[in-house]
Amino acid sequence: MVDRSGRLATPVERKDPFVGAALAAPTLEVGMANKLSLLCAVLLSGMAALSAVEGCGGSDNLFNSGGSSSDASTSTSNSSGMGGMASSASSSSGMASSSSSGGCNPPNTDCNGNCVDTQIDSNNCGMCGKVCPPGAPCAGGLCQCGAGETACGNACVNLQTDTNNCGVCNNTCAVGAMCNAGMCSACGGMTPNNCNGICVNLQNDPNNCGMCGNVCGPGASCTGGACACGAGKIYCGAIGCVDATSDPNHCGMCGNQCPPGNNCVSGQCVCAVPGQVNCGPAGCVDVSSDPDHCGQCGNQCNPGESCMSGQCICPVGKMMCSGNCVDITSDPQACGSCNNQCAVGDVCTNGQCMCAGQLCMLGQVCADLQHNPNNCGMCGTNCGDPQFCDGGMCACRPGLTVCNGLCVDLDDSFGNCGMCGNDCGNKGFTDPRCVSGVCQDTTCVAIGRVYCNGGCVLQNDFQSDPLNCGNCGNVCAANEVCAQGGCQQYYTSPSCNACPCPACTAGTTCCTYPGSNFPVCVQGNNCP
Repeated sequence: MVDRSGRLATPVERKDPFVGAALAAPTLEVGMANKLSLLCAVLLSGMAALSAVEGCGGSDNLFNSGGSSSDASTSTSNSSGMGGMASSASSSSGMASSSSSGGCNPPNTDCNGNCVDTQIDSNNCGMCGKVCPPGAPCAGGLCQCGAGETACGNACVNLQTDTNNCGVCNNTCAVGAMCNAGMCSACGGMTPNNCNGICVNLQNDPNNCGMCGNVCGPGASCTGGACACGAGKIYCGAIGCVDATSDPNHCGMCGNQCPPGNNCVSGQCVCAVPGQVNCGPAGCVDVSSDPDHCGQCGNQCNPGESCMSGQCICPVGKMMCSGNCVDITSDPQACGSCNNQCAVGDVCTNGQCMCAGQLCMLGQVCADLQHNPNNCGMCGTNCGDPQFCDGGMCACRPGLTVCNGLCVDLDDSFGNCGMCGNDCGNKGFTDPRCVSGVCQDTTCVAIGRVYCNGGCVLQNDFQSDPLNCGNCGNVCAANEVCAQGGCQQYYTSPSCNACPCPACTAGTTCCTYPGSNFPVCVQGNNCP
């Protein structure tokens, strides 16, 4: 140190009162701060705990307060002194307290506020926070596992034999495989097959039976690579093992489900109620009284019939005729008895055939001379095909007009378009057509219609047009109407003024004649 005159001050040698070691005392000019540092150093040497005295920093304060490091006196290295003992105790654990400036004396490193020697500290080996595996000391900044071992994560392992670290860290062998000389062995022995990294035996593994991922159902075992059941049961896939002799959902075979009301007995679906018969999807029925299965499965009684003792029975007031229940008091096809058929157009009243008109065709037809096209006005008078009988006179059918003695449709007649004699062919058109009673120069396709004999008609017209029934040019006979695109015969009855008509027998439908108001009996189920 330099005194006030600029000369180097000679230190005064003093004895440490606790250890007897010689200390280089500062000059008398040392301030109060240096005196406090000296006192701290003395206490440190005796107690090895700087933190015990409030305001004391590290041991370096004694020499660093008020001067540079070049002015600091070197402390004694005598190992018998208390200061030397404190230093030795600190270094033996790899830790040392930091200085008041926050740094650590070499070779220590500050790790989270602690001065540690990363060369030997097993919790901070080589770097802060690197913890050596249990039993592995830290030397030279490296975790030292035992002979033949390597540190993998937080454990010392043998890379030659460890199945989770085979050859290199984290190389995991398949479950059941071995690690030999750092190489994972293939599956073998009792588990020769590898399924997604697990050694299994496809011949007996119920979770991998015959192939990887094939899981046997409940109650089944894997035998010879196939799912199998015990005695008395069969294997039904994911359902597992079932008793096909008594299981109503698998009766006799997998998936054979018994109908409602059935039990499975000895592998057969049988009705639970005595006297009932198994009729397949219909289930168990009593064939002695079921009208849908009368006498046997599928034998359905006619509407209105009942089943008694396995026989279809007609209700009261009706009689079985040709397999049908009929009222012989009013049915013209079985009037009074099953074999008594009235003439066409007759009505059956109280079991008697009655004709309110004229019997024609040798009594086979009860003709309505006002509307019968084959007996119009008198027996034997036939109207033409485009005609009908109106009030006993043959006339063009409703919707048709007489032009030069012919019944034509003015809507699509090429020579009588809109009115008689209006010929579309002399208009000078390139493509003359009759469209809804007007001559036009167009094609039918261009306006979304169908060509028919020079006229353009709607496709739907073929369903009811008696001159073009079903297709262009198909003309229905006088005793026919066009119904749903087909010519169907009809007859009239003088006993009927409106539908329903009792003269309309089975197989016919009562309809109103198109364009008029009188009833007709049309063959089939469709009206025009």
